[in-house]
Amino acid sequence: MGVSFENSFDQKEKIKEMRTKLEKQVAVGIWLQFIGHFIEVLGLYELLQLNEDLISEGDVQIASGSFIGTIGHLLEAIAVSSQIFTNDKNQKLNEQKLAVTGDSLVSLGAAIEVSGGLEILKEEETGHSTRLVP
Repeated sequence: MGVSFENSFDQKEKIKEMRTKLEKQVAVGIWLQFIGHFIEVLGLYELLQLNEDLISEGDVQIASGSFIGTIGHLLEAIAVSSQIFTNDKNQKLNEQKLAVTGDSLVSLGAAIEVSGGLEILKEEETGHSTRLVP
């Protein structure tokens, strides 16, 4: 009976280690999304500055949506990382709520970007613009 208990204990420990490893992998992925989104928003704002006299409503919507999404990814990355390193159930719950808030902001930002992209597509079809639509 001692052998099966030890095997069961070892298996539970291996599962716990694997879970922690995978949770950290998820956190790294979310941090990479934030970094990518941050680079995108910096580029978009620099493009807006280059085209100051030609900025359309669609350009502003795309840049604004990207900025909102970047903030969302940052909140999500912080929250997921915090969840991994806490054992306090209340703190974990609060971090989970923050992660969901971050996801919501990413989604809101994407919706605003879509709206801006559609606006620019209308301009493109009438020949008024040639812009990057990320």
